[in-house]
Amino acid sequence: MDIKSIRWKRHFITLAIFLVIYLGIRAYQLRDYSEGTAPLFSAVSVEDQVINLRDYRGEPVLIYFWADWCPVCKFERGAIEGLSEDYPVITVASWSESFTGVRQYFSTEAARKATIYDPQGELAGRYGISGVPSFFILDADGQIRFIERGYTSSLGLRLRLILAKHL
Repeated sequence: MDIKSIRWKRHFITLAIFLVIYLGIRAYQLRDYSEGTAPLFSAVSVEDQVINLRDYRGEPVLIYFWADWCPVCKFERGAIEGLSEDYPVITVASWSESFTGVRQYFSTEAARKATIYDPQGELAGRYGISGVPSFFILDADGQIRFIERGYTSSLGLRLRLILAKHL
């Protein structure tokens, strides 16, 4: 064997080990999260709009669990606001400290209308969430197609929403 072949094999083995570790950690983090059909809910948004998950059938929807004290959530705020202008997005402020703070969190009306205040994390608990930020992308039939936890890019969420539409 030549040196190039040995290097490629070493790089491949390193990549495979990294991938196994990454997927193992991810599986552990998401072990309690809901799968299959999304738990249904009906709640009143911070803008006094009734949000019923059944009303979102027929198109993909992003459910975003966050908290006003979460630094990663603050970093993603602009991406979520942008997505809410193009796609149905329901945001759930779980374990957040104040209703007023949650109401002022988003600057766009579209994001505020679909924001639910969940101070005790009851709705988050129904989805099996133990940390924020967490994302659920549902298809048109209300099936959970993608789950993410932690930072996720706007482009990544958009692509998952497009895939959920075509699955």
